[in-house]
Amino acid sequence: MSIGESLTSISRSSIVLLIILIFVTETHAEVGNYSIEESSLWDVRIVDGSTGLDNENSTISSGDIVRLSIELSQISVGNESWQFSFGFNGQWYGGNSGILNEDDYSIIEIQFGPVYEGNLLCKLELINSDVFEILELRIGPNPINFTAAGTPDVAIIGQPAHVGDELVASILVHNNGEYGGEVELGLYKPDGNIISIGDSVYIIPGSSREVITTFLIGQDGQQSIDWRIISPTGGVSVNLNGTMDLVILEAQQISIQLVDMDWTNDDGLIINFELLMGDGKEREIDVSIQLKNNNEYTEIQSLNLEMSPGIRMISVILGHPDGDRLQIIGSANGWFASDGDAILILELHPPAILTTVEIGDIIPSQAKLSEPISINYWLNNSGTESSQIGIIRIVNVADNLILAEQNVSPVGPGGSFSSSLSIPSWSYSQTVDIEIIWLMEGLVTSEQISIIAEEKIDTGIVLPFNMAAAVFGALSGLSLVMASAVVYRAVSQRTPSTTDAKSKRLSETRISRRNQIDSKKEIQCPGCNQRLNIPSTHEGDVKCPACTQQFSVNNFQTKVLNDSVNLENQLSNNFEPEQNLTSQSMDDLLSCPTCDQVLRVPIAKRPIRSRCPACRSEFISEIG
Repeated sequence: MSIGESLTSISRSSIVLLIILIFVTETHAEVGNYSIEESSLWDVRIVDGSTGLDNENSTISSGDIVRLSIELSQISVGNESWQFSFGFNGQWYGGNSGILNEDDYSIIEIQFGPVYEGNLLCKLELINSDVFEILELRIGPNPINFTAAGTPDVAIIGQPAHVGDELVASILVHNNGEYGGEVELGLYKPDGNIISIGDSVYIIPGSSREVITTFLIGQDGQQSIDWRIISPTGGVSVNLNGTMDLVILEAQQISIQLVDMDWTNDDGLIINFELLMGDGKEREIDVSIQLKNNNEYTEIQSLNLEMSPGIRMISVILGHPDGDRLQIIGSANGWFASDGDAILILELHPPAILTTVEIGDIIPSQAKLSEPISINYWLNNSGTESSQIGIIRIVNVADNLILAEQNVSPVGPGGSFSSSLSIPSWSYSQTVDIEIIWLMEGLVTSEQISIIAEEKIDTGIVLPFNMAAAVFGALSGLSLVMASAVVYRAVSQRTPSTTDAKSKRLSETRISRRNQIDSKKEIQCPGCNQRLNIPSTHEGDVKCPACTQQFSVNNFQTKVLNDSVNLENQLSNNFEPEQNLTSQSMDDLLSCPTCDQVLRVPIAKRPIRSRCPACRSEFISEIG
C-alpha cells in the first residue's frame, strides 16, 4: 500500500471515529466534573523543526513541531485526571497525562514533534468521566512541490449529468518546487475502488497546468466521489485531496412513433414519423432507415440530428423501394439512452389499382332502331391507390366501332363511381354484343353485355305503292334490259362470211361508214414524236397526251384528208390488198401478215376474218 493510500485509509477511519466520539462526548459531558472544548476549536501552532520558529503556513509538513492549546471547563466540584494519546495506522500510542485541580477554567498545552508525512490523530480524554475529543492532523511532505493553483477544489464539466454521460473532472495544479514532475488526478468510490485515473501531466517548476480525468456514472442519484492528486515523486500538498458530491439524473429516453405512411405511383413512398427524446440536455441522435430484402437489412438513408428534449417531426421520401419491410432506428450518438436504440418496423405494401366495371340497367331494355339507349354502370377500385383520369367507352364487339364515350374522374382507394352512358341513335336491328371499356394510362378494365333489339321495327314510313310489286317490276325490267344487250352484242359481233361477195359487201359497208368521218389532220409531237390526229380546222396550241408537252400546230406541216372521195380512194386502196391477206398456223397462235404481231385465234373458229390490233390490218385466219 502506498503512502497516499495509507493516509486515505487513516483519514476515513479517523472521520468515522470522530463522529462516534463526539456523540459520546456530548452524552457524557454533564456526567464528569469537566468538559473539553471541541477539537475544531483547538489552537494549533506550527513550529519549523529546522529553525525552531513559528511557521506561518496553514499546513503541517514533515519535520515540523506541533503545539496544541486545549481549554477545559469545570461543571461540578471534584478533581479529574486527563490523558493525551496519538493514533496512527489504526493504533493508539500513549502520551502525556495529568490531574485537573478544582478550578473553573483550565488550559492544557501539549507540544510534540517532529511529525512525519501522513495522518495523525490527537486524542484528549478525561479518565474518570470517559469524556474525550479527537483532532485529526494531515501532515504533508517536505518540501511541498505541488499545490493548488487557486481554490483546492475539483471542477466537474458536463453537468447536469445523466446516467451514462461522460464527465470531466479538472483541477489546476502549481509546481512551486525546484524540480519538474508528473501528477495525475484520481477518482475513487467511498470503498476505495478506482473510478478513473487521468493521464499524467508534467509540470515544470514555477508553472501551473490543468490536470483532468474523464469518468462515467452508471447509477442515478447522489454520488460521493473521493479525489486526490497523485505524484510518483511525492511532494503533493495535503490540500490536493477531498470528497465531492454529484447528483446524477436518470438517463434520457429515445422513442419513434409513426404518424402516417403514403405510397403512390406519382409521389413514391412518403413516411412521416415523430422522434421523441426525454427531459435533459440537447443530444445528438443518429437515424438510420433500412430496407429488408432477402432477409437482410440494407441502409438506404441516414440522418444525423442535434435534438433538444421534446418531439421532432421527420418526413422522408423513399421513392419506390424494392423490399417487403422497413425499419427506422434512432440511436444515441456519444451518450447513453435508458432503453437503448428506438426501433420502428413497417411492413411495405406497394400501391395497387384494382379496378372493375359493373353494368347496371339498360334503358330501354330492348333497343329500338334509331332511338337513344342509356346504359348505367359502376366503376369500382378495391386497391390501395387512386385510379387516374380515364375514359369510359362503349364498343361494338363485332367491328370495334365506338358507339359512345365520356371522361371519368379518378376513383379513390376502396371507392366507387356510378353514372350512365347514352347512345344517341341505335342503328342495329338485331342483338349486338357490346363492351364497356374503362381506359386509363397503363390500365384497361372492361365488361361485356348483349343489347337485345326489338323484334318488330316500325319505321313510321307509308309508301304510296306496293313495295313487293315495285321490287318485282324492277327486277323484271333489269332482266329484259340485260337480255336485249346480249342479243344486240351477239348480232353486232357475228363472224362475217368467207365468200368473196360477202367480203366485198362488208368492205363496202365499212367504207361507206368511214366516209361519214370528219376531215382530220395528222401531226407529230415535237417532244416524244407521238403521231396525233386533230380536227383539220383546229388552230392554236395542242397538248400531247403522252408527254403532256404543249405546242402550236401552225409550225408543222399537216396531212389533211379533205373529202370523202379521197378517203374512199385511200380506204379502197388499203382494203383491196387486204382481201388477199391470209395467215395460217396449226395452233391458236398466228402472226399478222402485215406487221408480224402475234395474235390468238382459236383453231375451232377458223376460217375467220381477223383484225390486227397493232396495225389494224384485216386478214383471213386459216388452218395450215
